Amino acid sequence: MEVTTPPRPPGNLKATTTTTTATFSWSAPANTGTPSGYEVAYSSDGGSNWSGVTTVSGTSSTVSGLSADTPYSFRVVAIGVYGGRSGPSTVSGRTLPYPPNPPTNLSLLNGSSDSFALQFSAPSVDATHGVPTGYRVEYSSNGGLSWSQTSWSSPSGAVFGLAGNQEYRFRVLAFNAGGNSSYTPVETGTTASRAPENLRAGDVTDTQITIAWSAPAQPNPPSGYRVDLNYNSNPSTPNYSYGTITNLPGNVLSKTFGLSPNRAYNFRVIAVGSAGPGDYSSVTAKTLSVPPVGLTPATIWPNRVKLTWSAPVQYGTISDYRVEYSSDGGGSWNLFADGVGTATEAIVTGLEFSTPYLFRVAVVGGGETAGVVGRYATISATTKDPYQWETPVS
Repeated sequence: MEVTTPPRPPGNLKATTTTTTATFSWSAPANTGTPSGYEVAYSSDGGSNWSGVTTVSGTSSTVSGLSADTPYSFRVVAIGVYGGRSGPSTVSGRTLPYPPNPPTNLSLLNGSSDSFALQFSAPSVDATHGVPTGYRVEYSSNGGLSWSQTSWSSPSGAVFGLAGNQEYRFRVLAFNAGGNSSYTPVETGTTASRAPENLRAGDVTDTQITIAWSAPAQPNPPSGYRVDLNYNSNPSTPNYSYGTITNLPGNVLSKTFGLSPNRAYNFRVIAVGSAGPGDYSSVTAKTLSVPPVGLTPATIWPNRVKLTWSAPVQYGTISDYRVEYSSDGGGSWNLFADGVGTATEAIVTGLEFSTPYLFRVAVVGGGETAGVVGRYATISATTKDPYQWETPVS
């Protein structure tokens, strides 16, 4: 009598699933001859009950009619040429979910110069559409010719890294392991313009300040600029508020303003784009004081001169006066250090006999213009010859 050995179990059993099918494959058992076939089956209850039992001759099989997003066990048994059966080889797998429905109610919320906030409603779930595990947000700056993308886990957020003053298109799809939904309808929005660059103040006098700036680096330049002005020198105070003083076209990058002396002015330049006013840059500048009034060489000695003057009538305070003198017609000036004070006279000492001098005096601002040296009042005087000079009678 001939004795046969049952085949060994199939090896390398693997399963690949779709939403409603599973394809599993294996290799023939080694060292026991070629089986006459293989019995395949599947179970949805962990192996307590087996369904779809069938025999195949090859080393792969596809099962259809499965439920989506469901765990299954798959079993393969090798059948010997003379009827013997191997032990089972098993593998577990899960069918994929149905792709989700698309999100709804996509809307654009707040936009800035480099971002846009979006929100939408999560899609509904039904018998043929599964639960989304995430969302793909896509955006285009070229009318939809190409799209960039980012993934979100919830139906709201913001897209960052955008260009200023640029129109963007947005669309969203939902996805899960089973695939992608269709897209939402496209929503369009334009980012705000970025702030003007290199804002600076120059050409400052007692009656005017010129401010200038550069256009922001972005694909589309601003269509214009709005200049706001605030007269309060302390931006941290509660009444710190701006008022618009002019609107300029996009090709104008500087402006001179006529202003009052001895004041601090806070300028804010706002870039205006297709979405309206955008980001701003700010700068503070201080006008000079007007010159002291009535500068006079009240008394002239051989080696000193007494200067007198009156304080100018203007806004703000005075912390000091700067007194200077020159013996070379104004080519160079010497500072007369007479201390700090608001007295309207000074006796300049240390001068040479019988020498022509220029003298000038300027207000040094206090308060909001502290330390700012104003415009000078200038007079000339010649010191006396000590051999011809008589002491003044007081």
